[in-house]
Amino acid sequence: MPTPHDSLFRNVFSDPANAEAMFRGLLGEAVAAQIDWSSLTLRPGTFIDEDLAKRESDILFSAELSGRPALLYLLFEHQSSGDRWMPLRLLRYATRIWDGAVRERPPPKHLPVVIPCVLHHSNRGWRDAVHLEELFTTATGEVPDGTPATSGVRDYVPRWRVALYDVSHLSDDELRSRFQSAYVRMVLATLRDSRRLPRGGANREALAAWLERVRDWLEPLLADAYSREATFVVMRYLFQVIDGRAVFYETVRHVMGIESEQKFRSLWDEAIDEGLAKGRRSTLAKQMQLRFGPLTPATEARLAAADETTLDRWTERILTAASLEELFA
Repeated sequence: MPTPHDSLFRNVFSDPANAEAMFRGLLGEAVAAQIDWSSLTLRPGTFIDEDLAKRESDILFSAELSGRPALLYLLFEHQSSGDRWMPLRLLRYATRIWDGAVRERPPPKHLPVVIPCVLHHSNRGWRDAVHLEELFTTATGEVPDGTPATSGVRDYVPRWRVALYDVSHLSDDELRSRFQSAYVRMVLATLRDSRRLPRGGANREALAAWLERVRDWLEPLLADAYSREATFVVMRYLFQVIDGRAVFYETVRHVMGIESEQKFRSLWDEAIDEGLAKGRRSTLAKQMQLRFGPLTPATEARLAAADETTLDRWTERILTAASLEELFA
């Protein structure tokens, strides 16, 4: 079952616009300048080991890198301990991606470059290797007895670097300097602090102190700077890690004022209503397809534009209407 951390990660970074902001911050200007960001496309599939699914999530994108196909792989890892074998594990995941590429028809002339990126989130922070060659200490000469490795051995040591970003203890200033997207900065700050937030109102003073510190990140939510869906994703995550909406609203009122509390309540209610409306349209569309066959683009557009009253009327008629014309009459 996905954790709140996984849900936030997937909902936010499956969006190519948010993924672009993340990759730009992770890869640096030199690599980012070689990527055609307009070609960034979400790819299906997951490549993580089954036994690690509870602490990892991954997303794969394709893009043009200097005019050639490339794959940008983003792994999100949330755990309480380190993993010294992370570069090896990422290589295994990349091999699965390459295996899938060579099975495509027609097969590619060359393997696509896979750029591995890791977003790490833990109590201790990342303290282990990010280069695959760091795992070959004998070959690099860093052996316990100090014996230097034969220079020719280095040619047989695979070199592969993981672009790892540890959000565990990063500062607000670093977030501002590294990521241009205010929404991505807010999401990363929320992930960073989630393990330290008090749950269930156990320490409201600590929650108030946190709100005071991150109010600049939350202000855009109140100013309707983001879509309802983007706002809903962040608020749902906060409610899950804090363990309740009531505690959040009460603390917002104390720190940011009653108007901010009312605005947060309104945003949540509107997001829920919008989600319910989407659900109603999705259910009605399935019923229409079962009754009348595939829907035309014109019918889909009409369904998307219908107001609540119209949806009520169509929902009542769907079981008795003999045709779409009768349904829409």
